[in-house]
Amino acid sequence: MTRFDSIRHVWSKTIYNVALKRRLNQQRLVQEVGLVKDTFWGYFPLSEQEFEKIIIKGDVYESIIVD
Repeated sequence: MTRFDSIRHVWSKTIYNVALKRRLNQQRLVQEVGLVKDTFWGYFPLSEQEFEKIIIKGDVYESIIVD
């Protein structure tokens, strides 16, 4: 047994940063996208619908998104 066997790993599909042309603050993300206000805002999963709403409301350049 190695020291890494006892470590719990969390894997992510992909993580990228993209600039939003329109700023989305927490209030808009909760009211318009449907995110939960009490969620820790550091790192959490998004549904496909939440992701699409953020991309649309943030006015992201479409060619950046790879489906």
